Amino acid sequence: MARTSKSAKKKRGAPSTDAASNSNPVVTLTRASAIVPRNTEWAWKGRIPLGAVTLTVGPGGLGKSTLIYDRIAKLTQGALEGDLFGTPVTALIATAEDDQNAVVVPRLMAVGADLDRVYIVTLTHEEVVGDIELPRDIEQLGQLVAQKHAKFLFVDPLMAHISLRLDAHRDQHVRAVLGPLRRLGEEHGIAIVCTLHLNKRETADVLTRVGGSVGFGAAARSVLLLAKGKDAPAEDGTGAEAADEEAEEDTADEGSRIVAHAKCNLGPLMPSLQLRVKEKILAEAGPKREDIVTSTIIWGGEVNISAEKLLAEAGGAKAKPANRAMTLLRDLLASGPLPADDVKAIFAAEGITERAWKKAKEKLAIQSAKSGFATGWTWAVPPAKKAAVLVTGKCPSSEKEESE
Repeated sequence: MARTSKSAKKKRGAPSTDAASNSNPVVTLTRASAIVPRNTEWAWKGRIPLGAVTLTVGPGGLGKSTLIYDRIAKLTQGALEGDLFGTPVTALIATAEDDQNAVVVPRLMAVGADLDRVYIVTLTHEEVVGDIELPRDIEQLGQLVAQKHAKFLFVDPLMAHISLRLDAHRDQHVRAVLGPLRRLGEEHGIAIVCTLHLNKRETADVLTRVGGSVGFGAAARSVLLLAKGKDAPAEDGTGAEAADEEAEEDTADEGSRIVAHAKCNLGPLMPSLQLRVKEKILAEAGPKREDIVTSTIIWGGEVNISAEKLLAEAGGAKAKPANRAMTLLRDLLASGPLPADDVKAIFAAEGITERAWKKAKEKLAIQSAKSGFATGWTWAVPPAKKAAVLVTGKCPSSEKEESE
C-alpha cells in the first residue's frame, strides 16, 4: 500500500496549526436559549439607541453637527431623556470637516457641554495628525472607547472617514464599514451617530436620498432627518408666534429647522421636533479675551409632519419625471454596469414611467449590452463619456446608442 504523504494528510485531516491556518475565520453556533434577552436602551429616548448605528441626514449647512453637539452636551450633563438620564457620560467626536478650535469646541461651549467629558479623535502617523479611517481603525477606536468608558461616538461626516479603497456607492463596501461599527456599538453598549448629506435624487423617500449606496440607510437602525421648517421656535420654545417680533430684530438667526424620525428598526417612529439654529456669542472666550461667534440650538415642541412630507416640502419631489429619471440613472450607474431589469425595477418603485426613463437613457447615451443568454441585458455609461455624464449629467455628444 502506498504511503500517504504528510502534505496529503494535512489536506485530508485536522486543520494545520500554523499561523496562517489559525487566522482563518471560524463559523460557530450559539444555542438561542443561551442568549440573554434584553430591552433596547436609548441614549436619546426613542431616537438614538445604545449599541447601534444612527444616521443624521440632511442638506449641508443646516446644522446637523450642531444638533448632535447639543445632544452630546446633554449626555455629558446627564440631562438627556433616555436610559443614561441622571448619569453624566463621556463622548468621542471624530470630525473631518470642522476646525476643532474655531468650530467644534465653541459649539460645544455654546450648548453647555462638559468639555472634560468630550474627546476629539484624531490619527497620528509619522508625526502627521489626520483623521481616522474606517474600517481600518475600528480596533483602536474600541480600545479608546473602553479606556474612557465612552457611551457616545460621533462620526462627522461618515463619508469623509471611509477608506479611499472602498466605494461608498456599493452596498457590500458600505456594509464593510457599518458592520464593524455596529459590532463596536454592541460590544461596548455605545451609541454611534454618523452624519451624511443627501444626494440629488428628486424623491421624497428619505432613505433613497441618503448619499452613496442605499446600504447606508438599510444598515442603520435609526435615521434622523434635519430639514428646514416653516416657523421658528422662540427662546422659550413657545413657537413661531412668540418668535415673530424677535426675528425682525435678530437678523443673524439662521432660521427654523425640524428634526424628523425617518426610520427605526428598534421601536416606533418618534414625533418630529421643531428647533432653531441660532447665533451665539461667547463673551471674551478667545485666547486674547475676544468674543467668539458660534451657534446654538433653541428647542421648540412637537410638530405633526412626517420625514417624507418634510422632505417633499423642501423640494424633494418637484422635478419633472425625465429629470428625476436622469438623476437616478446617473447615480445608479456611477459605480459600473447594472442589469437592465434591476434598474427598471427601481424606476417602477420610484414611480418613474417607461417613457421618462427611456428619455433619460437616450439623453445620457446609456449603452445596452447583452452579457449572455442567461443573464440578459446590462446598462452602462459609455467609458469615453463617463466622466462628463457623471459630473454634468449630460452626454457630450449627440450620438445615440442602440436601445435594447
